[in-house]
Amino acid sequence: MNFYCYFISNMRLLSLLILLVSLNIEALHSQNLVPNPSFEDTVACPIGLTQIDYAIGWSSFRNSPDLYNACSFTGTNVPNAVFGYQNAHSGGGMAAIATYRRPNSPNGPNYREFMGCMLNSSLIQGTTYYLSFFANFSFQRVVAIASNNIGIKLSTISYDAINSAPIDNHSQLNYTTILTDSINWTKISGSFVADSAYNFLIVGNFYTDQNTDTLIVSLTPDNAYYYIDDICLSTDSLYCNNWVGYEEKPGRDTKPLIFPNPSSDFIKVKAENIQTCKIFSMQGAVCLQREGLKSNELEISLKDLPNGPYIIQIVTERGCYSEILVKN
Repeated sequence: MNFYCYFISNMRLLSLLILLVSLNIEALHSQNLVPNPSFEDTVACPIGLTQIDYAIGWSSFRNSPDLYNACSFTGTNVPNAVFGYQNAHSGGGMAAIATYRRPNSPNGPNYREFMGCMLNSSLIQGTTYYLSFFANFSFQRVVAIASNNIGIKLSTISYDAINSAPIDNHSQLNYTTILTDSINWTKISGSFVADSAYNFLIVGNFYTDQNTDTLIVSLTPDNAYYYIDDICLSTDSLYCNNWVGYEEKPGRDTKPLIFPNPSSDFIKVKAENIQTCKIFSMQGAVCLQREGLKSNELEISLKDLPNGPYIIQIVTERGCYSEILVKN
């Protein structure tokens, strides 16, 4: 190869590398750094409160946040949630946290619930990041105190329900207005310059009772409780501004086929890559379970179960599904 051909060949290679790097940078800029930002992907269907860890990537960073999903047949159903009827902002999953509790309550003062996750990549110090999420005031029964200061804190440290994230009157995103809308979802957004290589994101109210404004909206108030959905963190302001939540994936909502139902002795389950099958009583007790299946068809005997209604939960590679099963 002569010098000219060598030069042109290497210039083309250099141009290709520059293009690939540019495409990767663009993809990075458009990336949501929050894993499972709409709480759609679960390890199991929630059957009670305090089960935020059922949402893949999420866990409690203080006290007991909650997970809601359309697959649930208990008070953690979407939209029939125990603390107020509410559709998810997108998809069929959402989370919830208590942002305030009356100071003279058994858990007061300064009772807070935080949920957190590890980011898909660490933040780069000196870079501007854009944040947004959607919140809705539950306004039901005892959760009838509205508050401000719903926001997001970034951290270099992971926490849990015992070793809790601090309430230190600081967060990168803070909604200073008392949020009272229990019908519409309110978008909360802002930006900040990273002053550290943060790799954890936490949602909650990080301000003390003394620094939190509240509004009582019923005769039996106890705490402020908010549904949370569709969290975004990106270096691209337009991405978080335009992104509205969960994007449907082809085939994701293809539900397993469960038959016959009702049944007196056995059922068959057909779905793509069945991983787990559980049957719960209507009180939430596990009556039967099969795990580690990796099968497309499953036959289950019901002969040892008393007659009555149950909840059958199927976990596949595409999601978690539940429905009522009747043994007769």
